[in-house]
Amino acid sequence: HFFEEAVSSSAQIRASDRRSRGGSRAAFLDFVSFPFSPSSSTHRTSSHIMSAEPKYMGWCALAEDSIQGNFKWQEYTPKPFADDDVEMKIKYCGICASDLHTASGGWGKPNYPQVVGHEIVGEVIRVGKDVKHVKVGDIAGVGAQSDSCLQCEQCKASREPCKPVFYSHVWALACASGLLHGAVDASVGVHATKSKRVTHSRASLDCDNGQTGTYNGVYSREGPGKGAKSYGGYADYHRAPGHFVVKIPDGLDQALAAPMLCGGVTVFSPLRQYGAGKTAKDVGIIGIGGLGHFGLLFAKALGANVTAISHSESKKADAEKMGATRFIATHSGKEDDFAPYKRSLDLIICTTNDKEMPILGYLSLLRPGGHLILVGAPEKPFPALPAFPFIMNNVLLGGSAIGSPKLINEMLELASKQQIHPWITKRPLEDVNQAVVDMHNSKARYRYVLVNTKNGGEL
Repeated sequence: HFFEEAVSSSAQIRASDRRSRGGSRAAFLDFVSFPFSPSSSTHRTSSHIMSAEPKYMGWCALAEDSIQGNFKWQEYTPKPFADDDVEMKIKYCGICASDLHTASGGWGKPNYPQVVGHEIVGEVIRVGKDVKHVKVGDIAGVGAQSDSCLQCEQCKASREPCKPVFYSHVWALACASGLLHGAVDASVGVHATKSKRVTHSRASLDCDNGQTGTYNGVYSREGPGKGAKSYGGYADYHRAPGHFVVKIPDGLDQALAAPMLCGGVTVFSPLRQYGAGKTAKDVGIIGIGGLGHFGLLFAKALGANVTAISHSESKKADAEKMGATRFIATHSGKEDDFAPYKRSLDLIICTTNDKEMPILGYLSLLRPGGHLILVGAPEKPFPALPAFPFIMNNVLLGGSAIGSPKLINEMLELASKQQIHPWITKRPLEDVNQAVVDMHNSKARYRYVLVNTKNGGEL
């Protein structure tokens, strides 16, 4: 919006000047009001901020019915630019299930108006003076986390998304004791006591001192942006703290990189943490959807023997193409479905978000010492779980959320080196309402990526 006004008001006045200077793009951008110039000749740091920050345009969720095709294209105000910020014009943004859960209020009432989307890839057009790892003109990305305190033990150890209360072993103990009746997900933290279940609302999992999600969050770190809302990638531009901006490798397709920034790293993180292909030779992936298909691709890339687990055989052929060498159809979810495969897996990543999933059946697939890690986040609580399946089988139930910038970089390098190709369907940004409806109706095979053609994205 800001860029368009600058062009429309100045184009005729400056046309002759552009021709006299060779009509170059750089010359044209010299007069376009900052910060939307990607030219190095017009690069500024935050010490040169304009007195009035520009407005952005994006698809805004205004109410819980937004995912029924009711996102509205309108203006909003980004966070004030800071010395450690990066600004980019968005070329691609993946559609994540989290977008729908948030926009609809399934994970708690969002702070409307809200622009969702946290699988963002674009061209860097502005960097703060403290940013050293990306420069103007680079292709960069932002995932589900936009900020954290950067000072606590977790942040300094590259565990920015983590908070100690959510450590998987603590959760497993609570489940085994029959005390935990709820799922740990990105919006509700659970403390178990003998008498009651106590929940507290959170924007997402965080560092010791609080983190900010890429959307539906509030920046809390000291600086110009403190108190500002965070907005996501269903838009023309994005602005975020540089610590959480990653450079996209040159050898990786930009559109394919976008859904890796949340969906990809959500499964890559526990695969790496729990030794897929190393100490965990045999890995199972539950659910062959957007997250699950990433699980199959990355588990294979890490050298594991991969088993796909689904409620039916409808996606068996796809799973085999993605790297699965064995397929388990659970059908009814009863014991007979699991008995032939008892104690055959070292690690299972569960990507489904069905509160009725047969967790005890999945646990029976684990060898002693094995892990069942949940990355799908149901909107409703799980039923209570008995203790003895955990105690007698020596298995652990845990959870994992997204991944640190360090881990995202590692994942992207692996994807570039091994040419990992997620199964995506590109959708024009202006088609977002139909794309979200299709996503909600489980039509994606296996991820949708919004393409902003006016910013250089290619359909």
